[in-house]
Amino acid sequence: YDRADGYRPGEAILLRNIGATLRRAGRAGEALRWLDEAVELAGALNDPGRIASARLERAEAREAAGDEAGALADLRAALAARQRAETAARETELLEQQTRFETVEKEREIAELEREAAERELGLARSEAARAAELMRGRAALGGAVAAGGAAVLLAGLLRAKQRTARRLAQQRAELAEALGELRAAHGELKRLYARKSEWLGFAVHELRSPLFGIDGCCAEIETGLAESPTATVGQIREAAARMRRDLDVWLDAERREQTEFVLQRVPADLGRLAGEVVELSQSPARAKSIALRHVAESVARAEVDPWRWREIVDNLVSNALKFSPPGRSVTVRTGATAERAWCRVEDEGPGLREEDHAKLFAAFAQLSARPTAGEKSTGLGLHGVKRLVEAHGGEIKASNAAGGGAVFEVSVPVAGGRGEAVA
Repeated sequence: YDRADGYRPGEAILLRNIGATLRRAGRAGEALRWLDEAVELAGALNDPGRIASARLERAEAREAAGDEAGALADLRAALAARQRAETAARETELLEQQTRFETVEKEREIAELEREAAERELGLARSEAARAAELMRGRAALGGAVAAGGAAVLLAGLLRAKQRTARRLAQQRAELAEALGELRAAHGELKRLYARKSEWLGFAVHELRSPLFGIDGCCAEIETGLAESPTATVGQIREAAARMRRDLDVWLDAERREQTEFVLQRVPADLGRLAGEVVELSQSPARAKSIALRHVAESVARAEVDPWRWREIVDNLVSNALKFSPPGRSVTVRTGATAERAWCRVEDEGPGLREEDHAKLFAAFAQLSARPTAGEKSTGLGLHGVKRLVEAHGGEIKASNAAGGGAVFEVSVPVAGGRGEAVA
């Protein structure tokens, strides 16, 4: 196989098949070298199907070589990749069906408005034709009147009729211009509403993806017998499901009221406790990538926030950190406060941010230079939604690179109740 041809999907298939052949021949050590390349290339291609296939084959090779821990890690990653592929296919089908339905409906409404405008123009043309015929009849009558000796009176009447006709035509042109303006405004409003609905649907899908990954990870641990406490794991699944129900209720209510701004229910809250809850619920997807996820409370951080929305902010930042961190690294969530502001900082050990990333970091549907390390899907909506939620709280969000590598995202809001206190 000539790698210079540049057909990387074919290379990924061939690498996997060479490894499989060597494993079946009893040469597990040689097979692993080829399968390591197959897994790495499948991840670079961000193809969940090839990731699952390569990981499953490497799991068998590792088991044959006596590396049971490595085989189990590959099995987990293969299961997660397969579930991501199924989830992505369902989401794509849902979005395509929704888009087709809304496009047909909007085209029908626009066609109806254009038909009404055409009827108005046709009516105006008919009116002008009738006025022209009336004027011609008047001129013919003028010739007869001159012959009869009544030219002056008839001429005056025709002039008044012409003036009335001109006024009616001017009025109808003004009405038509106003109707066309209303049509253009209605068309613009339809486009705006369609764009807003598409954006909100994208946000809803994005926010549901994180708890779904958590549920997948918990189910995988139960199936493989790795859950330390099945009861606690089931509790995490129920919490993720409850969060999805709350998300759906809020999104549907916002859509029903055509709401464009976030409505916050602020109460005094401990940002450290809220961050700890997010870290606890994110342990399963972290373990699936062998990532050490921890929370460090550097001081008490109290502020008036909407607890559910603030957990959503932290969850998005933690999910991004796990998504873009290679397996075997660590992600740290720190909370604390200064005299004026309470803050939460998420630090990862991924590739960090390039200079060109900062210009589009918080834009909707932005794609940054970094890519997910295990085939996860990235919509480019997470950081955009985080920025909107933080600003709705009157807070700030900052992004930078850590000195030792990796990205650092920090969100902060004014403190509640004075200075932060050190935690013993």
